[in-house]
Order: sequence, then structure tokens, then C-alpha cells
Amino acid sequence: MRLFLAGLIVGVLTVIPSLIMGGGLSIPYILVGTVSDSGEAVPDGSTLTIFVGKTEAASVTVQDGHYFVSVESGEHSWNGFPMSFRLNNQSIVETATYTSGGADILSLTVEREEIPDLVSGPQKCQ
Repeated sequence: MRLFLAGLIVGVLTVIPSLIMGGGLSIPYILVGTVSDSGEAVPDGSTLTIFVGKTEAASVTVQDGHYFVSVESGEHSWNGFPMSFRLNNQSIVETATYTSGGADILSLTVEREEIPDLVSGPQKCQ
């Protein structure tokens, strides 16, 4: 019985790492944090979409300005790939790098275009 248990333990300890390293097992990348727009929390029900490279990888509904998402790579090998975010189809300033088995806290901000002040009003000539 002891030999069986020892063999089982050795088998598990060799198979699991080889599955992970060989890409047979997908371990997600976990992201949690806040989403803000102009310094305010975004409205409840806003949709945060996560992209790895150009692939839409996950989406989640924001509640109380917070999000939690588990991004699964599935059959892809995304380690080291750039990640980008969109909120209700608006760009997010921050980016990330996919790390299988990783977890990060990331505060996200909706990207706003700077609008130049083209009309500065009448100016007095001297």
C-alpha cells in the first residue's frame, strides 16, 4: 500500500507540471480592481471587455466601480502577450501582460481625448 501511495504521489508530481509546461492545462490570469471615468466610478452594469493581443478573451460586468475577471487562455499560449481593455467600447488607458497563473490588482481608467481649446474668446488688441 505504501508503495502504491508513493507511486501515486510521484506520478501526480510529474504529470501536473508536465501538463502545465506542455500547455495541456490552462491556468487563468486573474485581474481585480476598479474602473473610473474622469475620477468617478463607472456606472453599475458597464461592460469591461478584455483583449489578449487582438483576441477578445473575456468580458465582465462592473459593479460598484469594481471588477473581477478570470482570463482563460484555453488552447492558446498567451504568456507574455499584451492585454488591452475597453469599457462599453471606450478605450482604457492601462494595459497588462498575460501571465498564466498570475493575479494582479489593476485600476483602470477610461481614456479621454484631449480637446484643444480652439475658441478662446475675443481678445482685446492693444
